[in-house]
Amino acid sequence: MSLPVLIGGFASNGAPDLESMGLETESVKLGRFTSTVRATGDIRTYNPSIVSNDCRARERRVIELTPEGLWVDAGEIICVLDTTDLQIKLDLQRVALIRAKAGVSAAKSSESLQDLVNSRRLSTRRYRDVVARGQLHAYEQAEAGAEIERLEGDVQLKKKTLQSIQEEFASTQNSTALGYRSTAALMAVDAKRRNAQITLENATGKLNLAKEFEQPRTFLELQSGAENARQELDRATLQNKLSLKVTELRTLETQRRLAIIQNQVDHTTAAIAGCTIRAPKAGEVVYCHNRDRGRCIEVGQFVYYRQDLIRISDRSRLIVAARVIDRQAHELQEKQPVEFHVQTNPDQAFRGTLIWIAPMASTPVSYLPYDRYYDVEISVDPDQEGFTSLPLGATVVAEIFVDDRIGVVQVPVKGVLNHHGDYAVLVKAPDGLSVSAIQLGANNETNVEITSGLDSGEIVVIGDQQTLRKLADSITR
Repeated sequence: MSLPVLIGGFASNGAPDLESMGLETESVKLGRFTSTVRATGDIRTYNPSIVSNDCRARERRVIELTPEGLWVDAGEIICVLDTTDLQIKLDLQRVALIRAKAGVSAAKSSESLQDLVNSRRLSTRRYRDVVARGQLHAYEQAEAGAEIERLEGDVQLKKKTLQSIQEEFASTQNSTALGYRSTAALMAVDAKRRNAQITLENATGKLNLAKEFEQPRTFLELQSGAENARQELDRATLQNKLSLKVTELRTLETQRRLAIIQNQVDHTTAAIAGCTIRAPKAGEVVYCHNRDRGRCIEVGQFVYYRQDLIRISDRSRLIVAARVIDRQAHELQEKQPVEFHVQTNPDQAFRGTLIWIAPMASTPVSYLPYDRYYDVEISVDPDQEGFTSLPLGATVVAEIFVDDRIGVVQVPVKGVLNHHGDYAVLVKAPDGLSVSAIQLGANNETNVEITSGLDSGEIVVIGDQQTLRKLADSITR
């Protein structure tokens, strides 16, 4: 029996040599067909207690850290951040606080002293006001009238004296005319009469002067003094209010300064206290690494305010927090089965169930502007071998089964070609190759479902599309 001779990829008997054309054959399978969506994430516990950096200051360096995977009790210190600069800052603030308290004490003492000065000033002005009003009232009600009465009484007395002397002068004048008295006696009485008249005129002048000039002037002087005393009292009252408000304002300013410094001390004290982080409950320590941003939780690294540091986890219920690329998220539904592998143990497969799909895609980040993802959560089946040894925080690659059926006719994707607008395959039979039109169903990364046109057990040719298309054209030509 002679061997076939190859001519341009065909044997001498006209049958194509598939191996020389880089093609292979494979049987049409009838069996389980699966289609999956890949998700990547890490293992976490359900509803863990997340401990974050509550130090409201610039980034802090981690100086102590409880090893990951260690079990801790509630209240146990799990992380300590560097507080050297905060301690220095707190010491300076405490010195400033002592000075501010001394300033407040001095301001309050000054306020008390000013109050005493104001009281003394007000008492003096009130005394002067009372005295001035008393003098005015006394003069108006008593002294002026008494003075007029005294002067009027003096005038009446002088009038009576003058009248008596005039009677004496008339008697002496008659006696002198009759020769009983001498001319010298008459002259003496006359001189006395003239003196009495002058005295009466002086008394009348004093009375008129008091009524018309002295008393009105004295009244105006006393009235002006009383008004001045009242105005001085009002001025002293306003001055006291002003000086008291000034001292109160100084006290408030020092108190405000004290409150600011006290707030700074409280803030720094709270920041220092926040650098000692304790476990809120008992559980296993898991670090909150942010691998997307290259931030890992470890001693010597810096952490920022509100950054998640540690999860306190309970291993009784584990989940996989993962994400799926947005163009495949529409295939997902809750309760779909999941199979995943842990990066630290890629040979063992674990089971799970899809329990949550984010309603919206993630926001694009600047360094990956065209990549968007949907967050998903996968519940890990606890009734399987190796569940208790799953490492928290470990990287996971999961396959979510969106289609899983048995008894499905399927061929490799590389065996299907587009033949003049229809899907077809090259079927190898004992008598040669033939082109068979087919109808396609679902597909995955390797196989495609055949709904009609092929039966299980048939042999199809697989290879690159260009070679298959040329071979199909040569057969149907």
